[in-house]
Amino acid sequence: MSLLEKDKIMLQHRSTEYQRKADQEAEKRRNLENEGKGNEVLLTYESDDLQLKYNYRVDWGHSQYLNIVLVHVNALILSASFDLGKRHKRRHMERHSILL
Repeated sequence: MSLLEKDKIMLQHRSTEYQRKADQEAEKRRNLENEGKGNEVLLTYESDDLQLKYNYRVDWGHSQYLNIVLVHVNALILSASFDLGKRHKRRHMERHSILL
């Protein structure tokens, strides 16, 4: 084997080694990018989940508030209708007592 052939083989080996290292680095970079994208997606899912939980708590709190308001309004309606019934009965009795 001549010296030129040995140099050629060594250069091919080095070239192959450099290409392998470059491919490994590219693969690492792709994996890191994919992992980063995966983390972004995971963070997006976690953010959406937190937003849904917050919305649920707000809706539940609003629902409880509306239930309390409904109870008070029903109590006021019942009281008002009872008072109206008493007034109507009193007027009815007054009219009939005048007629008698």
